[in-house]
Amino acid sequence: MSTSAPEAAQPPAPVQGWVQMKPCAKCGQAIDPTKAVYSKQGDLVCKGCDSNDLIEDGYLRAAKSSCFGALGTGVLSLFFDFYFICSIGAIVQAVRAILLINRAEYRAVLRDRYAGYMLAAVVGLLCGMVRPGLTLLAIIGVALLR
Repeated sequence: MSTSAPEAAQPPAPVQGWVQMKPCAKCGQAIDPTKAVYSKQGDLVCKGCDSNDLIEDGYLRAAKSSCFGALGTGVLSLFFDFYFICSIGAIVQAVRAILLINRAEYRAVLRDRYAGYMLAAVVGLLCGMVRPGLTLLAIIGVALLR
């Protein structure tokens, strides 16, 4: 005879009608597998977790396109800058990208990617300032020589 208490059996998963509910892979909420929503990794997730993933993906896309677009425009302004159009575009786009990724909701989503995206935006800003800066230095130099 054993003196230890019998082990409690695991409670069965909740059942709705004839369908056994499954837990969400992220939050653990019971969900109906017949109305399944799957994550990109193939896990069964609830609609709330799926919506959060979709919103985070949107924030990442917006930040990436803004920051690397500023970098691309800045590099373009180094080589093709007629009437400073590309330089102005690079400066405006870089300032916009820096302001965008400094918002609280973007910083929460970016986490460890923040530094790389900020670097891309700042390099784009600096590249966009090269031609106008050199032109301004040349004008000041000519004015001082007179």
